[in-house]
Amino acid sequence: MRLSPDERSQLRDNLADVVWMWALRMVDSGAVAAPPASADPSAEPVRAAAQLARLAAMEEIRACLDDLAARAAEDAARYGAGYPELGEAVGVSRQAARKRWPSAARVIKDRRPQRRRDVEEAISRFKTDITDGAY
Repeated sequence: MRLSPDERSQLRDNLADVVWMWALRMVDSGAVAAPPASADPSAEPVRAAAQLARLAAMEEIRACLDDLAARAAEDAARYGAGYPELGEAVGVSRQAARKRWPSAARVIKDRRPQRRRDVEEAISRFKTDITDGAY
């Protein structure tokens, strides 16, 4: 599903509101400090601090969204989606989805029938034995 241009604009506006709310909260808590005083008479430390807080809030939100996206990918995998479907959902290739959400691989592997996992483990042990010179 892709958003229409109007929906995308509305989402951007809503996210901007959220960013400013968290930026103000970060300034109030002291998480972001004003830049040092400048000899430049045109410097505006209060506005600079607000923009720094906005940037810091965006980075925090980006990290949270990355965590939420990884969890969503794992949940989708738990309910039957594979990397092709994960990639399709966000408009990237299967390989790009695998690189973006490596944690979904564990969920996909655990979803495989036990018999297949037993065969894969046997092959893995055999490869290890060959490498170690057991044969």
